[in-house]
Amino acid sequence: MATNKVGSDVSKKNSTNALTMQRVRQLSDQILEDLGGEQNSSQAQRQLARRGAALAVICEQLEPAAVAGLVDAIEPYLRTTETLRRILLSLGIEPRHQSNVADLSEYLRSNYTDSEEQ
Repeated sequence: MATNKVGSDVSKKNSTNALTMQRVRQLSDQILEDLGGEQNSSQAQRQLARRGAALAVICEQLEPAAVAGLVDAIEPYLRTTETLRRILLSLGIEPRHQSNVADLSEYLRSNYTDSEEQ
């Protein structure tokens, strides 16, 4: 029995699309959770969360090629990442900066113990 290549390609594409949409929904739900949940979000916030999630998926898809240095992927990857960043900022989701500087009292305790004073 011969297989239908067109049918196989369509089936494969539908499967890929379903996985992509599942990932978009997952990320959108996570973004909305960061905003306090869907019930506490406006329609505009939900729309921006969906668009942000879609852009995040596009970034995930472009990332391997961009990291590999494929020139055709770098510019769209950077443009999409910047647009995603602006959407997240407009939603009030800001990057969290972790300080590499220790608390002063912690630093003094760890570096200047009583045994060193003797």
